Amino acid sequence: MTNFQQAFLSTSSTRDLNTLCQILLRTALDDPGIPNPKKALTNLGQKLSEIDITEHTFSEILRIYIRERNGFDDKLTQILSDSSFQALNADEKTEILAFLCNDLSTNKRVVE
Repeated sequence: MTNFQQAFLSTSSTRDLNTLCQILLRTALDDPGIPNPKKALTNLGQKLSEIDITEHTFSEILRIYIRERNGFDDKLTQILSDSSFQALNADEKTEILAFLCNDLSTNKRVVE
């Protein structure tokens, strides 16, 4: 927990938080997934399922995932189009973490 608290308060120790969010996103892409996978494409025309989630691709995949789950661009997608996840402040990272956790509450394994 100390590592996560430090990750929210500082940009120097964000590795654990980034890894957690990447795992949550990978799980959320599997289930509940996105409503229309053919529409959810990167700027290069790649499907999200074709891209490995790395520290370099994470922010863009996360932005597209949130946009497709909501059905429109919102504050979080705008923030992620301007900055990488790693550069966000604690409040913005918390909102994204909450979004992923809320979305995963409909995950089949969680529901079971």
